[in-house]
Amino acid sequence: MPSSKRKSEANNESDDSLSSLEDEPPTKQPKSSGDVKYETTASGDKIIDLTGKKYVCVRSFRGRTFVDIREYYEDKADGTLKPGKKGVSLNCDQWENLKSLIKNIDGDIRDVAK
Repeated sequence: MPSSKRKSEANNESDDSLSSLEDEPPTKQPKSSGDVKYETTASGDKIIDLTGKKYVCVRSFRGRTFVDIREYYEDKADGTLKPGKKGVSLNCDQWENLKSLIKNIDGDIRDVAK
């Protein structure tokens, strides 16, 4: 029993030292549209890195334009980025509808995060 009490006291001490670090939140610099970094896939598509392996690409398929948001993987054979199965392709109307709903979605995110 005494050893568990010591462990909890040690955890409390380490939590106190961490809380002093958390008091000063880091300042985030907003990204400007000029900071967008494009990469090129093996097929020549320009893609924008969202996070990790998730990318956005605007492409044409069968004469229609789509905004493609999906996970990409690195091909082990030649090291190029290739689109994976996980993702969504939005036509122009769906993309415009999503853009018009951004403020509502942001509000819902804040409500759920509370």
